[in-house]
Amino acid sequence: MRKLAVLAVATALVAATAYAASKNVGTVKVTDPNMAVELTFAGTKQKVTVNGKGVPVPEGSYTVESYSVMVRTRGGTLWTLECSGNLGDLASLTVEKGKTAEIDMGPPLKFTPIVYRSSVDKTGKLIVPVGFAVQGKRGESYSPGFKMGARTVPAPLFQIVDDNNKVLAEGKFEYG
Repeated sequence: MRKLAVLAVATALVAATAYAASKNVGTVKVTDPNMAVELTFAGTKQKVTVNGKGVPVPEGSYTVESYSVMVRTRGGTLWTLECSGNLGDLASLTVEKGKTAEIDMGPPLKFTPIVYRSSVDKTGKLIVPVGFAVQGKRGESYSPGFKMGARTVPAPLFQIVDDNNKVLAEGKFEYG
């Protein structure tokens, strides 16, 4: 019975590949085998999840509206990073018949601090909002609220230190 099931699956894969080859499709894949990217195309709101093996996509030029990057660690934990505006090189995607379009993005990530205009609260205390921007290796931007599994990772802690490493202030970032 098991041989019959394996034969049926193999036949279905061959048939699907032959069907795809006869249509005007190409393949889209990510370069990192531990990563998957869920793309949402503008206009159609069509979503496609791309992995390292590749998925067939009809040929054409696509405008990517948003995406999520999912990376599985060696320990099996799934991290999800959401796009937050700048799509970098992924703003448009061209798929050609019979060819493979590769997506190379995601980690390593660059964290850049952002200091906003200071203000004084009602008690006279000086408030200096500090945030950070997260960028992937191709210039794409991500929202700071990463997910580990189904949970959003707690906002990071920070310390401000002087030249002698004396802690001048410390706190916790807030999302939003």
